[in-house]
Amino acid sequence: YSESFGLVGLEAQACGRPVVGSDVAGLRSVVRDDVSGYLIDGHEPAAYAERIGRLLDNPELAQQMGRRGRLLAQRFSWTRTADRLQGLFEGMVERAQVRVHATARHE
Repeated sequence: YSESFGLVGLEAQACGRPVVGSDVAGLRSVVRDDVSGYLIDGHEPAAYAERIGRLLDNPELAQQMGRRGRLLAQRFSWTRTADRLQGLFEGMVERAQVRVHATARHE
C-alpha cells in the first residue's frame, strides 16, 4: 500500500520535522529528497536506519531539513487547491464554449 498523496509527510513537514520514507509517488509529491528529508528506494531496513542515524547524529541537519520542510508544506493549502481547481474548470468551460460556437457557425 502506498498513499496517493503523502499527507503524513506533509503534516510532519508542517510541524518542522524531516521525513524519512519510501520513494513513492505520494511522498515524492511533498518531500524533497536530501532537502526536507530522505526518500528511500525499496524496502531495505538498513537504508532507513542509516538515514535516521544521520539525522540523530546531526541535529543541525535535522533542524535545517525541518525548516525547509515547513516552507515546502506552506505551498499546500485549501485556498491554493481551490484556486487551481477553479482555473482548471474555467479553462474547460472556455474550451467547451469555443467548440459550441464553432459548431453553431457550421450549421
